[in-house]
Amino acid sequence: MKNKFFIKNNLLMRSVVVVFFVLCCVWTFSFVRIYFQEHSRIAASNWIYENIPSGSTLAVEHWDDELPIGRAVDYNKVVLPLYDADTNDKWTYIEDGLDETDFIIISS
Repeated sequence: MKNKFFIKNNLLMRSVVVVFFVLCCVWTFSFVRIYFQEHSRIAASNWIYENIPSGSTLAVEHWDDELPIGRAVDYNKVVLPLYDADTNDKWTYIEDGLDETDFIIISS
């Protein structure tokens, strides 16, 4: 009787260890898998280069990473101070900037 209990307990422990190991491997692969794909900001930059003509004016947010990454000198940029204090001067500046803008780029 004692021997059967030991065998069942040993089998249970081995099963738990195998399941734990498999789950750890699945989690690790799932986490590392994100690095097999192109970064979203690089993919967005490539899309911009392919679809927006160089020389266009892009409006970008002042607090975030600007897109496109890389050859940004191909584009004119208007930086919009969207998170500054709300004043009439701010809104006038944003309106004037949007009048000059061909495309608005919000990167996040």
